Amino acid sequence: MNIMSMLGLVIIDRQPKLRSGDKFVLKVKVSESSAARIFFEHYIYKLPNNEPILEAKSVVVLLGKNYRPVRMPTEVKSKLRQLMMHQEAAQRLLIMLCLLLPRC
Repeated sequence: MNIMSMLGLVIIDRQPKLRSGDKFVLKVKVSESSAARIFFEHYIYKLPNNEPILEAKSVVVLLGKNYRPVRMPTEVKSKLRQLMMHQEAAQRLLIMLCLLLPRC
């Protein structure tokens, strides 16, 4: 059984802050991957003007039974490559859905 664990998180806090009731968009992007690690970028934008609120970067590692890093299976690496290729289109779709849904 393999599990994933977050190795690190770096947050860059921006202005202005979100308040209760504010609408926002959260974007998560797979920026790269290695044999056992996945690197993510996170962004929060305040609507309607897409003001940057927060940026973050995180690293996730795949751990084996003994809680040591293990290589990702080939099928996982393949899916990550596909995701990285198509994530920009997916992000545009999420933004459109968020703008259309009343309580996004």
